[in-house]
Amino acid sequence: MVPLVLVMAAMGVLWWTGVGRQGDGRYAMFLFPPAGGLAMSGLYRWRTAGLRRLVKRTGGCVCVKCGYCVAELPQSGVCPECGRAYQHRALIEAWAACGFLP
Repeated sequence: MVPLVLVMAAMGVLWWTGVGRQGDGRYAMFLFPPAGGLAMSGLYRWRTAGLRRLVKRTGGCVCVKCGYCVAELPQSGVCPECGRAYQHRALIEAWAACGFLP
């Protein structure tokens, strides 16, 4: 849903600036960078939505390398999926630092 909204917004910007039709498109060069930034931001949020839900649901006990849920495993150990060492406290701090946890 989000990518469709972004495409529609970009089309509106292009129409408003006159790109693709006869007319004055002098404002287009000022609007393409912000439109691209908004599109990439929306795409990032859309692509990470599942991981964000998993991190919130498990309280941050998700492997940072492969995304495996280690909530029901011991407080520290090795991820059975990828073999990376983990500690629950360090995982929670890492997910909080990147904004996936409040």
